Amino acid sequence: MKKHWFTLSATAILFAACGKKPEAAPPTPATSQAAEAASLQGQVDPNLTALLRKFEKEKGRMPNSILELSAVTDSIPRAPEGYTYQIDTATKEVKLVKR
Repeated sequence: MKKHWFTLSATAILFAACGKKPEAAPPTPATSQAAEAASLQGQVDPNLTALLRKFEKEKGRMPNSILELSAVTDSIPRAPEGYTYQIDTATKEVKLVKR
């Protein structure tokens, strides 16, 4: 009799633990639009932006960093003191932004 109750209890616990767990909701279009609206504030560098577009055309993707742009050029210019170059993925431009 004890064996029967143990088996029944174990089976009940097993089924209870196998329930479908709720999944996280995918980002809504409103979230994506908000991210695009929050693009980087800074001055667009036309030369680096042209290199960015060349990289995207050749590789079929955006680079992960400014340093990765060196695949399509000999050198990346140094940003002025207190600034850095960053890729604005919303606008697909390279901008000079304050640190």
